[in-house]
Amino acid sequence: MPYRVKAAAILVDWRRVERQHLVAPADSEESEHLAAELARLRNEYIDTIHRAESNHMPVPPPFPPDAN
Repeated sequence: MPYRVKAAAILVDWRRVERQHLVAPADSEESEHLAAELARLRNEYIDTIHRAESNHMPVPPPFPPDAN
């Protein structure tokens, strides 16, 4: 999967999990699970950027204005 496409997919998931985390009860098991998922997605996004750089490909951000 191209780096920008993969990064965009990760960001969609990241935003979804952030929204869920915002409404999860504080200090709950759900909140802890979502926080771990946020960390995993952040690491996956950073790894995607590093792989793009190491392969001399365009780094995922910035995205075109029409990318959501």
